[in-house]
Amino acid sequence: GFSAGNLDAGVVTAIAAFPYTVSYTAFTYVAFQWIAIVHNARMLRNPFERFKWVYVGANLAIVLLAWICFGIFVGAEVAEMEQVGSVLFGVITSSVALTLLFYGTKVSLMMRTLGGKNKNKKKLD
Repeated sequence: GFSAGNLDAGVVTAIAAFPYTVSYTAFTYVAFQWIAIVHNARMLRNPFERFKWVYVGANLAIVLLAWICFGIFVGAEVAEMEQVGSVLFGVITSSVALTLLFYGTKVSLMMRTLGGKNKNKKKLD
C-alpha cells in the first residue's frame, strides 16, 4: 500500500515546501507593491519597477533557504532542524507579517488622505 515512508525524500521535500513557497511569494508580492506605492515620491507610472530586483532577490534567497531547510529535515533527519526551522520560519513569517501591517497601514492612510483631497467626490449624506 501507499505510505509517506515509501516516497523519495525529494518528493516529500517538494510536498512540504511548495505551499510555503507559493504563499510566501504571494504575501511578499503584496508587501513589495505597497512598499513601492508608499515610496513613489516621483509619481512613477510603475513604482514596483524600482523594487523588482530586490523583491526577486529576497524571494529567491528565502525560498532557497526554505527548500534547503525542508530538504535537510526530510533527507538527513537532523533532529535539530525541527527547532532551527521553526525559529527560522517564525522569524521570516513574522517579518513579512509586520511589513504587510506597516505598509498596508501606510497605504490605507495615503488613500484616506488622497480621498479627502478629491473635490469632485459625491457626498454620501
